[in-house]
Amino acid sequence: MSALSLPALAFVPLHWFIVVGYYGDSPPLVSGPTALDALLLWPVFLTGVSGSWLALAALVAALLGSLRRDIPGKTKALMWSFSALSGLAGIYILRVPNLMALVK
Repeated sequence: MSALSLPALAFVPLHWFIVVGYYGDSPPLVSGPTALDALLLWPVFLTGVSGSWLALAALVAALLGSLRRDIPGKTKALMWSFSALSGLAGIYILRVPNLMALVK
């Protein structure tokens, strides 16, 4: 469950520290990405692309897990908290204007 939430949750600090902090919320102004740009931007791109879909999968897994009777209540609460955080991170990912501009 937490593995499904990890890409979406990792995208938020990666985007804030790398794209907003290092690049000033704009794509690199070079003709082609340098090695440093590729090293910094590919993790942001990959977590952004996979994060929304895996956040949705985490929500579905929490829903299905909460319907089972053999799972303890604390585990269900933990599943819902991870899926809620990844859902909020997924909304943040959808609000990023142009994720594809990061890797062009």
